[in-house]
Amino acid sequence: TDYFNYEFYNKSLKERGKYAVVHTQDKFYQLVNDPKYKKTFTVKPNFLREFSQYAGREWVYPDGDNFEEYEAFLSRNDTFMVKPIDGLGGGGIYKSSLQEIGDQREFYQKLISERMFLEEVIRQCSEMASLNPSSVNTIRVMTHNIDDHPTIFFSSVRVGNGNTVVDNFHSGGMSAVVDCDTGIVTGAALDKSMRRFEQHPVTGVTFKGFQIPDWEQVKQMVWAACRMHPEMTVIGWDVSITDKGPILIEGNRRPGFDMVQMLDNQGEKHVLKEIEARFRASQKQKQPVTG
Repeated sequence: TDYFNYEFYNKSLKERGKYAVVHTQDKFYQLVNDPKYKKTFTVKPNFLREFSQYAGREWVYPDGDNFEEYEAFLSRNDTFMVKPIDGLGGGGIYKSSLQEIGDQREFYQKLISERMFLEEVIRQCSEMASLNPSSVNTIRVMTHNIDDHPTIFFSSVRVGNGNTVVDNFHSGGMSAVVDCDTGIVTGAALDKSMRRFEQHPVTGVTFKGFQIPDWEQVKQMVWAACRMHPEMTVIGWDVSITDKGPILIEGNRRPGFDMVQMLDNQGEKHVLKEIEARFRASQKQKQPVTG
């Protein structure tokens, strides 16, 4: 995967050595993120419950004992998103409706057996919808929090290709780098097949110069969310912008660095090494003095 993602067949050994490959990332996340808290992030209902103040939508996870809660959710949402409770990369997500599911009790049992849950459909703001109206277009904001100093070190906008309801890079979507300070897109978008798009192929919107709305609110939200779990040093937050402001879609405890390096077209292992060095220095200072 690394070989093709980063086009190592066109790069020298020295250039390849600058990339944070899968093995490098695994060792990094094992060090900086406490695995005891992984289910808070990997199990989507856990995340929505934990970060409910930033979720901005209702949801229901059928568990066999909450059919009335499930019925009440459907009474308020005639269309909804169906999601796996612990899926990756946008896989298994689809949009459905009361008309499509038929028998509600049968569908309830199906959700239980397939470990799926339901979410209210997110209504993104008009500015974000202008990029591609068929998907909720999100921003990936990567943060590290060392010594209670949350910092954004990478951000990108993720946009659907016009053929799916998800914007994920690994599900056919495209992504473009966003300036961490200003929230302005800095260049063309790229998809997983390494195709570059100056403009969206369906809507024609130009990526470079696009201003992510409510950027200051986005920064404040992820900084506050970071502080809720300081034991997780590095998190990749997925953010949507609604008419009421930004909301959190999910938090990734092991955010992939492939998108970062593919968009920059260069190895960024030094970024992880710098975070690791700061993390180790902080941990050393916290150790009790003996003697």
